[in-house]
Amino acid sequence: MKKTITIILCGMLVMLASCKKDEPTPAVEDSALVKALKANERISEVKSYSIGEIIPSDWDAQAKGKLQGAYKECVEFLYVQPLDHKNYSGRSFYQRVRIFYAGNGRNTVLHTAGYNLSPKMEAYYNALALKGGINLVEVEHRYFYGSDPSSIDPNYNYFNAVQQSDDLHDVVTDIKKILGGKWLATGCSKDGITSALYAVHYPQDMSVYVPFDAPFCIGREDDRVGDFLNNKVGTKEQRDRIYNSQILALEVMDDIAALIYKNGEGKGSGTIPAGKMEAYRDSVRGVVLCKFLDLWSYNPVGDWIDKVPQQNGGSVTVDSLYRYFYKSEVKKSPYTPDGNTQYTYPYQVQAWLELGSFVMDISRFDAKYGLSIEKHTPYLKGTLTDDDFKKVGTRPFNYVTMKSVTDFVKNTGGVKMVFVYGGNDYWTACGIQQGEYDTQNVKYHLITRGTHTDNLEEFEVKSEADAVWADVQAFLNK
Repeated sequence: MKKTITIILCGMLVMLASCKKDEPTPAVEDSALVKALKANERISEVKSYSIGEIIPSDWDAQAKGKLQGAYKECVEFLYVQPLDHKNYSGRSFYQRVRIFYAGNGRNTVLHTAGYNLSPKMEAYYNALALKGGINLVEVEHRYFYGSDPSSIDPNYNYFNAVQQSDDLHDVVTDIKKILGGKWLATGCSKDGITSALYAVHYPQDMSVYVPFDAPFCIGREDDRVGDFLNNKVGTKEQRDRIYNSQILALEVMDDIAALIYKNGEGKGSGTIPAGKMEAYRDSVRGVVLCKFLDLWSYNPVGDWIDKVPQQNGGSVTVDSLYRYFYKSEVKKSPYTPDGNTQYTYPYQVQAWLELGSFVMDISRFDAKYGLSIEKHTPYLKGTLTDDDFKKVGTRPFNYVTMKSVTDFVKNTGGVKMVFVYGGNDYWTACGIQQGEYDTQNVKYHLITRGTHTDNLEEFEVKSEADAVWADVQAFLNK
């Protein structure tokens, strides 16, 4: 029906144009925001959207209503950035930026989108911006998707936190001239790391910096996550339940491997050729070790812990173990190998160079299971392509990047920061620790059973979400 109406309207416009050839069809007038952006020589390809037309169709009515009630329009544009901020006359690239406009003179949230903006134009749900009816500015990071200068810097020489912070500073400086109001920077996970690093490099750009679930690894291989998963996350009973299920599966890994083969490549036959057996065993080992990473960090523990297979004096079938470890649905990180790697992969390069990653602790498992950190866990070196490893593999790790944050928060010099971590999020192990910060200017929140999210509405304990928002408001109003 909608298509039919569009055709009819187009036909009417043609008829009117033929009757009044001296009167051109009027163009839709640019909004004041669009006009101001177009006046900046570093901004091009400005596109304006109504909020209604960019809200994803699968959102519920309540979520759609919130967005439409909060924002008047959304504008996307390209911003010219120098490849090297120490050389503005050198090579440059385009960086994608979006503004969700609530009103001039209102406060503004800078979402430091540490990966990329969505490939297609669509609305984004940022809890802090939406809760306060605040303008939202999203900036895609260099080397990601539509802001990728790798064609002029294939060896990633300018892929670092200093250049990224410089990018943000330039964008913010120009948009502040248009929007005004007070500003706060926020983001979750790598986005949160970016917010904190931005505070280090440009402490006066924002009224408050609010990193969620931001890990600050102490090297390429931070072993604090392994200790956290084995000894600190959840309760001892929950951790033991997980460990017991892993042992159950590892004890029958060949049988599980046969089911995988039978339901896939084997086309009904469970007899794995000898030459392929070890590869199938490795598949089982990897899934058994890593399944619980996303369960802890992206799913409320109450939704899944009782479903973890247990012997309980009876028998657990191979089929039930196979279905649990391979077929059960879980909410997954968008940054894992089965996620949106086409647009998030450059993170692995930056992790190798300066952000670091984690290693799991598998020492509690018997050697007979043949487990390997390098082969069966998210080992950082293994996430790089061979081509990229040739480019960055021999470079030393820049320990200064992450240490600059942990040093800064001990004495911010008056800069206001709010750190939020999830109690069940394994990245919390690498985050700012309680008591290791400037208590006058830094607020710290450890969310009970919290997952890896910045959505205040997902916090199980409402008072904890309210406390985060109260601290943000208090700093904004100072």
